Amino acid sequence: MDHLDRHRVLDAIVRRLSRHVEGERWLVRGGMHMRGALPGLGRVVRDLDLVAREPFDQAAVRETFAEVLAWPMDDGVAFDARVASEPRFRVGRQDHWLAVRGFIEDRSVIVGIDLAYGVPFGRPQPMGPTSRLHRADPASVVARKIELLRAFGPAWWRPKDLYDVHRWLTVAPPQCLGEALEARLGTVTRVRGALALGPHANRPWRRFVEASAPSALPDVTWVLEEVRHELAPFLGSAS
Repeated sequence: MDHLDRHRVLDAIVRRLSRHVEGERWLVRGGMHMRGALPGLGRVVRDLDLVAREPFDQAAVRETFAEVLAWPMDDGVAFDARVASEPRFRVGRQDHWLAVRGFIEDRSVIVGIDLAYGVPFGRPQPMGPTSRLHRADPASVVARKIELLRAFGPAWWRPKDLYDVHRWLTVAPPQCLGEALEARLGTVTRVRGALALGPHANRPWRRFVEASAPSALPDVTWVLEEVRHELAPFLGSAS
């Protein structure tokens, strides 16, 4: 599947949510958050991540989003009225997965919508002056990404998390980042530990950049140095 078609379908979903009353219940995070906030600097996105402001009815969510997608718009994208759904279970969280089929001319594109409740999102920010949909606070996004780098560790870390952290910190440093880091990780040691990826990190990093990142970033060592530099105010003199 061409990622440009996928992005066009995902943009169409966000556009409809932004105008529908249902959009008031959700916040955008993940790759689509980056694409909206940092145009031209976001990575390839494969699904739409949404955080609910309050618990949602998992039994009704499929029909609700089918109604949203049926909203008529002149953007060249149409949607199948059938939306597949799958509840997911994680401790302390409410999760649901939707599979949506969009049509661009004679091309069919299937994308996912990942719905979650129980994920901290900080201070919501509007997607636009007339949008009903909001995006998660960038500081909370960066702190969460650093938390994930630490949780997965050198063996299982995801290059997209480091890429997102680097893009936010070097292009549009979030306000109140110190508060968000303290809330998510608690100690300076945990922040430092998240950035200790080991000597073999360049191989997965290069694979990711070739497949998913539009911005050519030399190697993971250089990226980590830049991230540490931007985080230095929060790491103390030993950073």
